[in-house]
Amino acid sequence: MMQSNASAGKLNQKLGYAGLIPFALCLAAPWVFADQEAFWFQAFCLYSALILAFMAGSLWGQQIHEAKPGLAVLSNVLTLMAFASFLLPPLWQVLLLALAYAGLLRSEKQHCFEHYSLDYRQLRERLNGAVMGSHCLMIFNALALQNAAV
Repeated sequence: MMQSNASAGKLNQKLGYAGLIPFALCLAAPWVFADQEAFWFQAFCLYSALILAFMAGSLWGQQIHEAKPGLAVLSNVLTLMAFASFLLPPLWQVLLLALAYAGLLRSEKQHCFEHYSLDYRQLRERLNGAVMGSHCLMIFNALALQNAAV
C-alpha cells in the first residue's frame, strides 16, 4: 500500500527535524561538559559529514531520472568534501562543511526544486538554514578551541 502525499510529507518533516537533534546536542553539550568541548566538536563534524554525504546521494538519485551527469559528479565532490574536512584543522573543517551545505542547497535549487512540492522545498530550505546556522555557531566553538590551543 502506498503512502499518501500528505502522510509522506509529515514523515519527511518528522525525520528532517529529528535530524537536527544531533546538531543541537553537539552545540549544547559543551555547556554541560566543558572539559569535553573538543569531543563534541568532532562529534558535530562527524554527524555533519555523514548527513552531507547522505544528502549528496539525493543528487545522484536525481540525475538517474533526469540524465544530468553533472549532479552525479557534484554528489561525489560533496562527499569528498565531507571526507576532506577531517584532514583539516578544526576551524577549516567546519568552514568546509558549511561551504558544502551551501553548495548543496544551491544545486538543489538549480536542478531539483522544480520537481519538489512547495512544502518539501520549504522544508529543505528551513532544514538547510538550521544546519548552516548550527555551523556558524560551531565556528565560534572552533575559534575558542583554536585560541585555547595557542
